[in-house]
Order: sequence, then C-alpha cells, then structure tokens
Amino acid sequence: MAPLDHNGQAEVREAEAKLKKRLDLRDRATTADDIVAALTFGFWVSLVSRGVSYDRKLWVPALHRAFPNFSDRRRKLHSELDAVRHFRNRIMHYEPIFNRRLTGYHSRIHQLLGYLSVTLKVETRRFDRVPQVLAERPDLGGAR
Repeated sequence: MAPLDHNGQAEVREAEAKLKKRLDLRDRATTADDIVAALTFGFWVSLVSRGVSYDRKLWVPALHRAFPNFSDRRRKLHSELDAVRHFRNRIMHYEPIFNRRLTGYHSRIHQLLGYLSVTLKVETRRFDRVPQVLAERPDLGGAR
C-alpha cells in the first residue's frame, strides 16, 4: 500500500467498503483497479497536498511523473487542482455556477490537462463545446 496518512488510509478503506456493499463481489475479490476507480477526486487532489511526508514519500519518488509538464511548486498544483475539485463539487451538488468565472475554470481545467499531457490538452479542445456555449451567453463566462 502507498504511504498514506491516516485520512488517506481511511478513504481507501471507505472506498473498499462501499464497493463491497454496492457490487456483488462474492465471486471475486476487490481489485486495486476497483478501489482506484472508487476513490474520490478529493482523494487524488490530497495526494499532492502537504500531507504527512507526502513530498518525500509520494511526490519526489513517483507522483511528479504523472504531471510531466508541470515545473512549479507542488503547492501551486494542489491549489489549482483543489479549485477545480471545489468547482466540480458545486456542479455535482446542483449548486448554481452562473455567478462564477466560468472562462477561468475552463482555462484552468485545460491547463491542468496540459500538465498531464499536451496531446490530451489538444485532443480535448477538439471536442470542447464550452467556448461556443459561453459565446452564446456572454453573461455567464465573465468575471463576476
């Protein structure tokens, strides 16, 4: 198991418990892939947080490789990911987002995709309809 702090370990145990309740796993054991898929976005964001020795135990030896195009401080990456996590949670909890800087969140999401892969960022833009939607409703995209 990865060297997670107490909260991280608890989240992994919780994800596994939810899987066992939700899925009929009598005929097979829960796999690592099952657990990875069940973990929350918040869990993944927490891995780039300050955490308990996460810098030396996770970031330096391995996790930085997930963001090959990121060269700033890990704190900045965490801040950007956490802002998108917060925005995503507002959407998933059916809270209004029309009063937020949607073009800013849109740009931030593409910037984060670019940290992972330039190809991913470019390919995602090919299918991205957000600019057209915001162009139809300029009142939604600007700074409020």
